[in-house]
Amino acid sequence: MDRKTCTSCREDKSVSMFYKDRHLKSGLQSSCKNCVDARKHAWKAKNPKKFAETQKRYRDNNIEKMAKRQKEHYQENREALVEKRREYVENNKDKVHARNMDYYYKNRDVILKARKPYQKKWRQENLEKNAMATARRRSLRRNRVLGGKYTELDELVLSEAHIAAKERTKEFGFPWHVDHMIPLAGKIASGLDCAWNIQVIPAYLNTSKRNKHIMTEPLEWLRYI
Repeated sequence: MDRKTCTSCREDKSVSMFYKDRHLKSGLQSSCKNCVDARKHAWKAKNPKKFAETQKRYRDNNIEKMAKRQKEHYQENREALVEKRREYVENNKDKVHARNMDYYYKNRDVILKARKPYQKKWRQENLEKNAMATARRRSLRRNRVLGGKYTELDELVLSEAHIAAKERTKEFGFPWHVDHMIPLAGKIASGLDCAWNIQVIPAYLNTSKRNKHIMTEPLEWLRYI
């Protein structure tokens, strides 16, 4: 049997257009794939909550089966999936970075605990690189201080900013950072490590901002929440 008539749309189609069904004598479902898929999509749109519950129940009852299927699918389509993922990340850098940072801060303690032994090992095996990175950070901050020395106002504002970040973290339940409105190593312009260039913002905004020339005015960061 090379062809079969769909009982829903009544069209004569190739048997490749029908899903298999071992419970039927023909070994194929009576409706074609297009009709079956259309019914499924219509039911899902009408019953989103019930569909989600059904999917979750199936996953919970078939954990090993699902894992095996996903592994096989990845192995069979590895190159295409990797390329698709690469394109998505390339076209959604800010979105991916923000999502990664959100996951990091929600699971920070677990991640840091798991990462600690690897970081210690890396530092021991790369003493020179670690020393150079530390020296660079210190040099960057030192070179961005006006006149090479903090004023009394600079020290006061920096101290209060760190206290405010700690208090807001405790009050709101998520991390806050002391940020330089104009980045110290910005591509367009580099700011100074001084009182007028300091602000306290949510950590996820600071990490997504990186060295971009955004949120450079007081309270501008509120627009990005």
